[in-house]
Amino acid sequence: NMEGLLADYHELRLNQAMVWEWSQPKCNGKSPSARDMHVAWSLPACKFALHGGRGGSEGELVLDDLSVLCLRSHVWSSIGTMCERIGHAAASLGGAGTCDLLFFGGLKGSTMYNDLWRLSLAEAAEPRLQRVRSSKEPTKRF
Repeated sequence: NMEGLLADYHELRLNQAMVWEWSQPKCNGKSPSARDMHVAWSLPACKFALHGGRGGSEGELVLDDLSVLCLRSHVWSSIGTMCERIGHAAASLGGAGTCDLLFFGGLKGSTMYNDLWRLSLAEAAEPRLQRVRSSKEPTKRF
C-alpha cells in the first residue's frame, strides 16, 4: 500500500457514560482496497458505501468498485461499476426497498468529466448502472 493510504474501518460511538469511543470492529467479506480521492456516504438500512478513488501500490489505478458495509453485521460486499474515477461527487436517493446512488464528475488520467450516472441498488434485483442525460450539462469538474 502507498504510504498514508489505509484499508481499515473505524467506528465512533457514544457510550452509556456519554463519552465518545473509537473502535475497530472485525469485518467479514472482501473489504475494499486502500485508496484515496474516493467518495463515501451513508445509505438507508444502516449501511455505508464507498466508490472509486485512486489505489494501487503507487496510486496508479483508478478504481471503479462500489463497496457496501452493513453496519449491523459488519459484512462487506462489492461490485464493479465500470464508472472508474477519482475526485467525484456522490449522493444517495433512498426509498422503500431501494437505494439509488448518483455519481457526478470526477477525473481519470487527464480527462475531467461532467457526466451523471445513476446506480440502482434495489434489494431484490441486480445492481443497474445507467447514464443520466439532461438537456444542458454543467461544466467538467472534479
